[in-house]
Amino acid sequence: MFPQVPATYWRKLSSSDAYFPLSSNSKEDKQGAQRWWMVTGSIAVGLINILCAPAWLHQQRLRKVFRNEADQLKFDGIYYLSCCPLR
Repeated sequence: MFPQVPATYWRKLSSSDAYFPLSSNSKEDKQGAQRWWMVTGSIAVGLINILCAPAWLHQQRLRKVFRNEADQLKFDGIYYLSCCPLR
């Protein structure tokens, strides 16, 4: 028997019209689909990692460049005291 799902007859589940076939896939079809979805999902996760790792490394490099540039700025004592008196 193929799976059946209650449709519009939720209050009258004993009615013969309350159910309709949802799928006609065999057990082998379901197992094959599950196997291919695992392969597809694994490949997708791998591709995301391959694409995101260089982007993350680039971001780290840009942060280092920013810190180096910020450290080279001249110290303005007047601005520092007026903006941050507690330091």
